[in-house]
Amino acid sequence: RRTKRGHGSLNTAMLTNHVTLSNRNATAEVTHQQRYATVHGLVEKPSGSWGRHYFEVHIDALSTDGSIICIGFDPKRSTLDDAPIPGLKPGAPDEDHPKGTHGASIQSDGFVHYEGRTDYTGVSFGKDCIVGCGLDVTQ
Repeated sequence: RRTKRGHGSLNTAMLTNHVTLSNRNATAEVTHQQRYATVHGLVEKPSGSWGRHYFEVHIDALSTDGSIICIGFDPKRSTLDDAPIPGLKPGAPDEDHPKGTHGASIQSDGFVHYEGRTDYTGVSFGKDCIVGCGLDVTQ
């Protein structure tokens, strides 16, 4: 919580110019007034390995003017220029996935995104919440 743990960190190679990182690349802040950006974290997973990957996000601040935060897992991307929402926009196609693969995410207003669609859960979170995300990789 608020520290880099394990083998993960935020991806410094794919940041928009209105996001700043601090705390050894474990804390991100959107500095633009529009406050919309995508930040990717990195977790090392050797090819062919499996395991459970987990991270936590502590929400230090979230404006009450309708702002939301979306947290989840996303496929590897070469750019974040269009600020993709994990679970809605597929990653690049490959031999095994000709239409690309989707991640999964939950928004602070209770919407969940997966496989290119959205459902409402009614579960919300906001300032001072800690959101844990886990992924069990079986292949």
